[in-house]
Amino acid sequence: MTMATRCCVRSPALLPMLGASDRRPRLDDACRSTVVASSHDMGRIRRITVGGVVALLASGLLLASNAHAMSLDVADGNEDSPVAFSISGSAAANAWIYAYLSKGPGIDACAFSASSQEVSSGPPVLAEQIGPGSFESSGEFQPTGPGKVTICAFLTTDKNSISLDTSRKTIFIASGRSYTPSLGSPGSGALSYEKFPLLTWGEGPGRDLLRIYRGAQPRNGYVAAQLNVPSRNRSGFTVNRRSGMWRAQLNRRVSYGVYSWTVTRRDPRVGTRRTTPSRRFRVGPRPLRRLVVRLRTRHYASIKRPGISMITIRSAPYARVSVRLRHGGHTVAFRSFREARFSPVSRMSFPWRCSRTGDFKLTVLARDRYGNHRGEIVRWNVSASRCAEMKRRAEERRKAKEEAASGGGGGGSCTPGYDPCLPPASDYDCAGGSGDGPEYVSGPVYVSGSDPYGLDSDGDGVGCE
Repeated sequence: MTMATRCCVRSPALLPMLGASDRRPRLDDACRSTVVASSHDMGRIRRITVGGVVALLASGLLLASNAHAMSLDVADGNEDSPVAFSISGSAAANAWIYAYLSKGPGIDACAFSASSQEVSSGPPVLAEQIGPGSFESSGEFQPTGPGKVTICAFLTTDKNSISLDTSRKTIFIASGRSYTPSLGSPGSGALSYEKFPLLTWGEGPGRDLLRIYRGAQPRNGYVAAQLNVPSRNRSGFTVNRRSGMWRAQLNRRVSYGVYSWTVTRRDPRVGTRRTTPSRRFRVGPRPLRRLVVRLRTRHYASIKRPGISMITIRSAPYARVSVRLRHGGHTVAFRSFREARFSPVSRMSFPWRCSRTGDFKLTVLARDRYGNHRGEIVRWNVSASRCAEMKRRAEERRKAKEEAASGGGGGGSCTPGYDPCLPPASDYDCAGGSGDGPEYVSGPVYVSGSDPYGLDSDGDGVGCE
């Protein structure tokens, strides 16, 4: 208690006022100044000056500052479920406790009495009469929407009197389930091949922001793609709604690796945002489901190159491929390589040699990074008899050239470039064909150099095949 200048209060008179309620404070008759009394526990105290004598009234009663005490306990809540609160304390006499929901947050949200608070807040959410001593009461209320809410609690002798004690607390009511996005598929750790998987989450009010991050955890600056829905700008996504779910998929290839994704939903009523916990997924090359090995062979008339085997291998991106060629129980060729990402097709060729004839066995093994493996075997044969025949004919052609060069007999009896020998004539055609002669020859005829008779139409060195 603070007195103005020249105002004196006798100590014996002040002590009863502070410790008991059955005696009034005695002021010096010479005091004509106004006494200003303040107490945070007694609330607002009226100041009245009558005939120069000050009377201190608190709703007609003087109460000790430590006789009444009250505390309010409440936590933040959600608009979908009731919010519980509790009021505890002690009272010196019979009293009432009232609790109201204030329309405005802050210290000015609560009035000085329960009746004044009811004018602005409406009916109380708790009204209970208590007896002397300790008390504890609880109640609950259903929020009408998100935002800040102030709960005002009053301890008073009646609703219209100034409160003996007041307690207030401001809490935040969060948006409900409809403003909390729920992720659908894929689950955490899912694996997608070549591109992002189909991402789904629950539809709700407000706007949603889908973000995909590079890495296992969401980090600023590592956003690989993002999408606002509903929006006309799809940012390369295919977006649709089905059965209360948003469905989005990115329409382009992405780098292999680990990604994480979240959905943030904004509540336009209070401007708050709710973000889901992140989920991870991986993007990798498609697995090795099938290994295709195709063999094509081609024969030539040259003794140095009697033919060739051409191999085409189709596996999977980044698959490890090994190729082993065996002949006569020995490995004559071995190759190992890793396939490319976007075009996992490899081609290779194996020329034939007459010095190595017989059966050849080509084994192709492929394994992807997931542990899948496949194998294929192809075979071909280099004919020893064909090589012997080609050697014989090559020897005959060599001798014929030597005889022609030395001017020996029969040097002019054969047309150069044909094997077997074709005596000079105006024209030769293949027997059984559509040519008109006048001379005909049965194939095959091996052609080297020029072809004056046009027997080798496809230019592979063999005519009349």
